[in-house]
Amino acid sequence: MSNERVPIVAIRANDICFLGLLRSINSVAHVDLHALTFSWVGAPDWLSDKSIYANKVYSISNPADSEEASLDDLISYGKFLKKTYAKKPLVFCSSDVNLIFFHKYEKILSEYYCLPGDRIYKDFRSDIANKGLFYEKIRAHLPDLVLDNIYLFSSQCIKKINNWNSFPCVIKPAEKDLSQSFYRFNNGLKAIKCEDRISLKKNVEKFLSLKHKLIVQEFIEFNNDTDEIPTYTYFDKNHSLRIYANGIKRIISPPKFGTAIALELSYNKELILISKKVGQAISWHGPLMIEFVIDQKKNRLKILEVNTRPWLFHDFYRQRGLPFIPMMIEEYKENLDYSKNLIVPSSEAIGSFNFDIIKMAELFLKNNKNLSKSNYTSNKLTDDFISFCSYSCRSKSFFAQISDDDPNLTNSIVEYMEKTFGFNKDLIFNWILQD
Repeated sequence: MSNERVPIVAIRANDICFLGLLRSINSVAHVDLHALTFSWVGAPDWLSDKSIYANKVYSISNPADSEEASLDDLISYGKFLKKTYAKKPLVFCSSDVNLIFFHKYEKILSEYYCLPGDRIYKDFRSDIANKGLFYEKIRAHLPDLVLDNIYLFSSQCIKKINNWNSFPCVIKPAEKDLSQSFYRFNNGLKAIKCEDRISLKKNVEKFLSLKHKLIVQEFIEFNNDTDEIPTYTYFDKNHSLRIYANGIKRIISPPKFGTAIALELSYNKELILISKKVGQAISWHGPLMIEFVIDQKKNRLKILEVNTRPWLFHDFYRQRGLPFIPMMIEEYKENLDYSKNLIVPSSEAIGSFNFDIIKMAELFLKNNKNLSKSNYTSNKLTDDFISFCSYSCRSKSFFAQISDDDPNLTNSIVEYMEKTFGFNKDLIFNWILQD
């Protein structure tokens, strides 16, 4: 057991995930948070700058703009932290952009930093972040869980698609690049649906020529929201499951292949055993999101993918009694009590909703873009937006950008909603603060 100060690094690229990291890390005793940030032309408004926890911030070069300068910045700061604490800091990445950079320069950065994944904090586990390599591991241990797929890592692999006969299918990046270019070329979507071989060949050639590594995978049509089951887990250093919960993606934007902006916390007890097997199969240590899907046509359960970095709404789960990030830190501090039982959602937590309030506002206005402004007052606009977000009672509704233990942000969010979307400031404020 150790009560010495431990350095923890959070790197910003996604503001919501980063905010959650600031809050989650600061909930743990004897920890020094070091926040690393960078920005770019056209970046979103960084609301995390208003957080009460954004007080030890170190600016680094944007990896997508200057890899060499960013690497130098990380080496310099890593040397400082290692010397100061006589211990390498544990790093949490808020985006795949951060994670990819650490994987690319692992031989250098592993001298100064640790990442979740490896039981002794040595390997950065890029083998699991790469979908092609991950599927190979799962196929070796749990073949019934693998969707039909092919891994294309160079232009020489393109002939593999000649034998592909499952249509429609999807194409997605096996690993992302530093500028998330696949998403940018695809209007923000995480995957491309191909109805036939002509479309498949065209898109594969396009993205392979751009040096992307790709996965071609059979397409599963969801009949309802619960056919896709994001499953949130924590595995300790012995690869034993310590925390388990699920979610229901109630609103995805853009539809089908976008990001969940309204998520309901759920609990599927029947997937605990198979989740344990996944963690064991890949020898995982730390938080892990496993994306299960149900193929209703063939009555089968499959794994769509895993996410090895903190997911978007991880701090919402902490607020509901599921401390994924704090447990990782406690274990890194050698303070984890391994005798405690598996943590699962309480009956009170099940059915809670979390909203990306800004993305919800953008979607609401997009859906109502033809409204007559002259006949639509600010009060009416705001009331209708609140109704749009009323998926559950207010006492079970949470907002990704807002937290009771980070009060500075509430006023900033309310002002942003008024300025950007034209909502009534007082109505939004009262709704957010309503118990």
